Amino acid sequence: MAYWLAALLQTLQPTLQVDASLDWRVLAFTLVVTFTVGVLFGLAPAWQLARTAVVDALKEERGRGGRGRVRQGLVVVQLGLSLVVLVAAGLTLKSLRGLLDIDTGFDAYRVMMFGLDVSRAGYGEERGRQFYSDLLQRVRGTAGVEAAGLTVVTPLTGGGMRITSVPEGRVYDEKQPINFTFTIVTPEYFRAMGIPLLRGRDFNEQDRAGAPFTAIVNEAMVREYWPGHDGLGKVIEVMSNPIQRSVVVGVVADSKYRLVTEPTLPTMYLPLEQNYESRMTLMVRSQTPSATVAPVRGAVRTMDRTIPLTGVRTLADQRLRSLSTPRMAATLLGMLGALGLLLGALGLYGVMAYAVSQRTREIGIRMALGALRGDILRLVLRQGLLLVVIGLGIGLAGALAARRLMEGLLYQVQPGDPQTIGIVAALLVAAALAACWLLARRAVRVDPMIALRYE
Repeated sequence: MAYWLAALLQTLQPTLQVDASLDWRVLAFTLVVTFTVGVLFGLAPAWQLARTAVVDALKEERGRGGRGRVRQGLVVVQLGLSLVVLVAAGLTLKSLRGLLDIDTGFDAYRVMMFGLDVSRAGYGEERGRQFYSDLLQRVRGTAGVEAAGLTVVTPLTGGGMRITSVPEGRVYDEKQPINFTFTIVTPEYFRAMGIPLLRGRDFNEQDRAGAPFTAIVNEAMVREYWPGHDGLGKVIEVMSNPIQRSVVVGVVADSKYRLVTEPTLPTMYLPLEQNYESRMTLMVRSQTPSATVAPVRGAVRTMDRTIPLTGVRTLADQRLRSLSTPRMAATLLGMLGALGLLLGALGLYGVMAYAVSQRTREIGIRMALGALRGDILRLVLRQGLLLVVIGLGIGLAGALAARRLMEGLLYQVQPGDPQTIGIVAALLVAAALAACWLLARRAVRVDPMIALRYE
């Protein structure tokens, strides 16, 4: 199981720089711990048996009550801990579902990404511009391609760029500079991403080197710095060397930049022709994203075989990779929750099975005196449910006590979410009822005559 689960985690979390393969030191440590725990828990009953006098051992039923209470206490604690783990798993899964439902502001499901860096092939600025221009023409002419554009910052990678800028209407302050998130893109980038153009125009051939600097901003920037204005024609001074005065020619809808969970940030887009970068990511929109991989590879090889493509994947896959931490937490807690549920049910079944075996004679007497099967069922179920109720109480107290530990892992989900706790408690009760029901059905099948001769 450890080998299989390690392989599963490795496939689920390819972006984490963690070696999830089995390690002999970890295995040795867990084996020592397991052996030690087994010996320690076996010493208590062994010591108790060693101290029992022969005469006392021959006396029927002596000492069973105390040991029974210990067993029941252990099961109650086990059920409580199972509830705590199940609640944590349920909250994390609900939080992950909320993360997957977040509107990122772009359509990630029909876009393929290709990383390029022409500087590795020794390209200077002029050759790099020409290479990217020719590549876009080839890709846009490929059958099935709806749009293609380049960007420096790939969305939802956790990275990005910021630059000190002064929007029109503000004064530069060295003590409190304004730092915008920004990226450099080409025409059709917004079409490829599915980001709506709300006002103005996209970049085009007018936005070339030597022409007046231009920029496109998102709606968040307009709301933040030019409320009541559409933003078109506003000037942003980029504090580069020399200072670059960029005129806003378009406004696009808000979209996520670095992380799915981040608030919408004022973002500025600059044209590649006026702000050259050698390392870019090609975004290609089509009906079948995987079908564009071979044509794009072919186009790059035809132009220059020495330029490799990196990070080839869909934008939808990139979105899932950006949620690797909550996915890891949900996966691990889900596994632990399922294991805890199984152990809780098995523990309850074991204790109840022993309790029923100890009451076999009592059950036979009750049935011989006219007790109905329903009475025996209720007798066994009542004893099991009492343990479950006490375990639920302990588990709920533990879950509430662990609220602070869970807050940092959750997104728009309260640690004390009553719906999740209710579902988890019902699940645990259902598993416990199933275990008790099996034993109760076995108890009512006891032949009174055999039960009276028991022991």
